[in-house]
Amino acid sequence: MTRLLDKIVESAKGSPGGALLKSAVYGQTVDQFIGHPPRCSHSRERAEEFATVGLSVRHSSSLQDSLRSFVQGEDMTGKNAYKCAACDAKVDTTKRTVEIQG
Repeated sequence: MTRLLDKIVESAKGSPGGALLKSAVYGQTVDQFIGHPPRCSHSRERAEEFATVGLSVRHSSSLQDSLRSFVQGEDMTGKNAYKCAACDAKVDTTKRTVEIQG
């Protein structure tokens, strides 16, 4: 489905309705990486465009539970720690996804 939407939006690019179509089909999320003080108090954001959202349904009893899990975030520690460019070290971090309202 994502490839089909990409092709439709790409074919409308440059046309009068192309930008409107793209804004109707795509949304944007931001991945936030938030360091755990006192070792790291930095944060970083990375914007991503999306047409669909992949949700885990295996351990969720409802769509709301699955969406809550999607935005809740995860702690990145130990081997999974995040490399903070400002600290120049792997640090414990919380990664979460938020939707950009627009």
